[in-house]
Amino acid sequence: HMSRCEEALFSLVDQKHESLDQFAEKLAIELQGKQDSMKSFVSIEGTYIATRKTVRTNRDSHDRMTFFAEANADGYKVSKKMGIAAFNMTGCPCTETFTKFSVVPKLLESGFELEQIKKILSITNSGTHTQRGLAKLVLDNPDKGLTYKMIFDALDTSCHLVFELLKRPDEHELVVRALRKPQFTEDVVRDIVDATVKNLSSFLQPSSQVFASSLLYDSIHIHDVYTEICKPLSELESENERKISTS
Repeated sequence: HMSRCEEALFSLVDQKHESLDQFAEKLAIELQGKQDSMKSFVSIEGTYIATRKTVRTNRDSHDRMTFFAEANADGYKVSKKMGIAAFNMTGCPCTETFTKFSVVPKLLESGFELEQIKKILSITNSGTHTQRGLAKLVLDNPDKGLTYKMIFDALDTSCHLVFELLKRPDEHELVVRALRKPQFTEDVVRDIVDATVKNLSSFLQPSSQVFASSLLYDSIHIHDVYTEICKPLSELESENERKISTS
């Protein structure tokens, strides 16, 4: 049986495949035939190096991320999953708020009025601890029109993805952006799900499972922090509608 798995895999290696998820689908079907089985399951994980332009200096940064693809063949039906995990950074909202308002007494002592202080604090970036994390989005049974680039864009608009190469102006832009929009790990997954519902729902079925996760390598605690959401698209869309109607 194991030799048939290898035969199925290497029967496809010299072919050109449009994407990782299509390769997974072909392999599941090939494996099903080789094993003379009603069912087969394929899970693929691969490293991808994306060339991205930095925000301020427009330099090429070669950034590592992970692509995921799964294919499950059951009879004549094949279900698929595809997703991306990419590195991000967050700033802690708690410490940022505390740091910002801790200067209020000293500003009052220095003779500033409350309205002046509010204006000062509104344009000042206060310090907080930041940490690197891993954000992940995996989508169930997508239509053929959905690409890995679209999944990446959903991550990119939801959290602060980091760059391998950053000149000083780029470092400054990324850090300031993280300070102006600090996120708990829960915020990261909520924002990923929100971007998925808004931008990718037309490529999914109502029953499609949306999986979003955020792992933060905490910088001031010994523990790390992890959050995930896994729900069908229809349920997430209903939650989004209720949120809009109550806001």
